[in-house]
Amino acid sequence: MKFAVSIIGLLLWLVGSNSAAAERMTIYTVNYPLQYFSERIAGDHAEVLFPAPGDIDPAFWKSDTATIGRVRGSAHQH
Repeated sequence: MKFAVSIIGLLLWLVGSNSAAAERMTIYTVNYPLQYFSERIAGDHAEVLFPAPGDIDPAFWKSDTATIGRVRGSAHQH
């Protein structure tokens, strides 16, 4: 629970600190509930992505190297 609250606080801080930027940030999430909350909090200020395919259980999904590269790159864009 503390982790989810920390993530939500971080999202609020990121959205608030980038409010003057014209460019939308990209947020990658690790499960659907975090994607849902992130979309509601960020609104139009960010693109929220949950990279697991819809036809596979996210608990068993293994990310490929391209997705890992995009996630790592998004952390350094802003």
